[in-house]
Amino acid sequence: LQSKVNRIDNAMNILDMKERDIIKERYLEGMGRQSWKLIAKSLFLSERWCHEKKKTALIKLEKVILK
Repeated sequence: LQSKVNRIDNAMNILDMKERDIIKERYLEGMGRQSWKLIAKSLFLSERWCHEKKKTALIKLEKVILK
């Protein structure tokens, strides 16, 4: 289990700040998944840009976590 946690931590560290914020707000913080509208508003970004950054972030995470 610890190796999986370490792999996730390492993966999160390769994301840029905005990607990390988007992933945290969408999947890790709060009582369930935040809407894209709320995430975009809280980060002062457009919903479309958040979606694009999320896709990029998930690709990066997948490469590190599933290697």
